[in-house]
Amino acid sequence: MTNKFHRMAALLFAAVLVWSVFAPAAFAADADECPEGGEHIWMDDDIIWSADNMTVTFTFECISCGQRVERTVSTTSEITKWPTCTEPGTKDCFASVQLGDTEATAEKHNIPMQPTGHWWALVNDEDPVWADDDSTVTCRFFCRWDHSHTAEQTADVVREVQDPTCTEDGIVILSALVEQGGTTAAVTKTEPGEPALGHDWSETGVCLRCGAYAPSSSEPEDTPTPEVSPTPEPETSPTPEPEETPTPEPEASPTPAPAAPQQPSGPRAPRTGDEEEPLLWLAAFLVCSGALAVLAGRRREQ
Repeated sequence: MTNKFHRMAALLFAAVLVWSVFAPAAFAADADECPEGGEHIWMDDDIIWSADNMTVTFTFECISCGQRVERTVSTTSEITKWPTCTEPGTKDCFASVQLGDTEATAEKHNIPMQPTGHWWALVNDEDPVWADDDSTVTCRFFCRWDHSHTAEQTADVVREVQDPTCTEDGIVILSALVEQGGTTAAVTKTEPGEPALGHDWSETGVCLRCGAYAPSSSEPEDTPTPEVSPTPEPETSPTPEPEETPTPEPEASPTPAPAAPQQPSGPRAPRTGDEEEPLLWLAAFLVCSGALAVLAGRRREQ
């Protein structure tokens, strides 16, 4: 069963492989062949431009069998007159396509181009013009494409009043958003407001508006934070290098001359190196001689 399944899978794989190799060529041959015999003989029959002139659709018809085929391609353009901020421009568009041995082309000339429009920017080297009552402000703009084109716009001013305090004056902030052709410029101006109100001291010497203490009142003094004096770093005294004490050379003491030997006062027997007592040996000799004489006499008597 397993071997049969493997054979069927192998045959199916071979069939798919043969189909993928030869089927496209067969279909292509059928598509290129004309039913009337031979290849198609194409003739461009119709050309349709898109609304924005970016593409062109060519329609071909076989003069033998009447079969129709469409091909859509993108166009190329060449500007013949550049547009400006206010003036339109013109351009030429081209397209071409080939089907079989037939090549079709299309051209369009003097196609109008829309003006680019202004690209406004605020004139930075001029100050905005504020009305005498500061109710409006006027700004001047210029076009980045053509600096000779300018425009002025006026906008209403928004007032923001900041009230004064006991010690500081009030201020008035004037601001406006001026718009011209999609470009918005924010302008502001500050003017002085009402003067400082001054302190309103109570009997206890405390201001009723801001709570400040009068200079002469018993204002609780803040406990001063003791300053932490930095610990002085011990000075590092350089270690003195030991001085080299020259080693004194030993003084050469003079060698004393050998003393002359003392001469004996009287005649003295020469020393032979024999330190033994001769008298002792002499006495021993006499005793031995006496003993020998006594022994010799006794032998004679016997």
